[in-house]
Parts: sequence; C-alpha cells; structure tokens
Amino acid sequence: MFAASILLAETSGAFAQVSGSATEYQFDIPSQPLASSLKVYSITTGLELYYESSLVDRHRSPALRGSFSRDAALRRLLESTGLSIASFEPGTVTILSPAQPANGHDLAALKSKAAEFTPYFAVIQAGLRAAFCRVSAIQVDAAELIIRLWIAPTGAVARAEILSKTGSEERDRAYAAAIRTLAIGQAPPPAMPQPVTLMILPRTSPTAAECAQPRGSSPVRASTYE
Repeated sequence: MFAASILLAETSGAFAQVSGSATEYQFDIPSQPLASSLKVYSITTGLELYYESSLVDRHRSPALRGSFSRDAALRRLLESTGLSIASFEPGTVTILSPAQPANGHDLAALKSKAAEFTPYFAVIQAGLRAAFCRVSAIQVDAAELIIRLWIAPTGAVARAEILSKTGSEERDRAYAAAIRTLAIGQAPPPAMPQPVTLMILPRTSPTAAECAQPRGSSPVRASTYE
C-alpha cells in the first residue's frame, strides 16, 4: 500500500517522563535537521509524536548513537532547543514550545485538527502516487521519503522540498522531476496549516506502491504540518 505518514507535534515547560521509558532502544541517528531525527525516533520507538512543524524547523539535532531509553533519547534530540515534552496518553508524546503550558487538551486539539484535513491529505497522497507511478525508476523504494509541500489556493503545488535524500543523485533528480508534475487538482481547505510535510513509507514492489491500480485515495496513516 502506498502510504503517506504525517506526524503532528508541539512543545512546552519542563520535561515530562515518556511512558514506558525503561526499555532501551538502539539508535544510529546522525546530526541532522531535528524534524528528520524525530521521524527516525518515532519509527524506532513506536511512539506517536505530536508537534507543530514550525517549532522544530529551525533546529538541528545532535548525533544519537547507542542504546537509550525513550525518555533519554528524546531529551538528547531536543537538547539546546528550549523545547520540552508532555505525555497525555500511552504511546504518544506532545512536543511543546517553552512558553506553552502543557495540558491534556493539547493532544486532543492536534488530533482534531489533523482529522479535519484528512480527506485532503488523501487527495495529496493520491496525487503523489500517480506522479511516482509515472516514473519507473522511483515506483519502488525501500527507503522512506520526506517531502514538504506548499499548496496554492488553486490546488497547484507552489513549492516543494525533499527533506530526505536517497543516496543516489539520479533518484533524487527523478523524485524532484516527479514532484514537479504533481497535480492535486483540488484547492486546499482555507484553514489548513502549511506547509504540509509527508513521510512516504517504503514501497517494496509496484504492487505495494499501487501503481497497477487506478488512482484513488488510500488511508493516510498520520500527519505533520505547520
């Protein structure tokens, strides 16, 4: 299944301890943009992170290599950012800005905001699938791809950035060319925060990428946007 994962997130006051933090996980995260590190952290630990993209965009995380608990690893990634965390329910963490008080309504508000735009996220996902399926070189990819999109009121993609690299200049160029052909064909909801950041999950075969199927919407598993 072609799936786009969009993580929501925020941050505030002092650190709360991450639930289930006693178990240690193996990390091998280089120093890189904080947003990219948080994606890897989420996948490694199985925690859902909720935050506003604008909080992490200007930050770079230190390298994180070795065995750490969930709590210790997240503390290290957020070191020197002024950001902190709160856990309002098992399996989730909300990242908060220093001036933002932590309360149980934050997570519910973020989830509600994501749900409001889920139908449009599915439209974006369908457009990406169609764009990638037109280029045989990128129909299959064992790695995740993180893309940020700015969508004009007409529904056209005004600007796009690939936040993760494939390790191959040829594939990077193929992705960039495919994204330039992206046709969403529907105006974004006026209240939808932008840009929209999507993590495209690995596609192990053309069938898994749904390239043989007619264009349509697939479930959007999660969401990250500003």
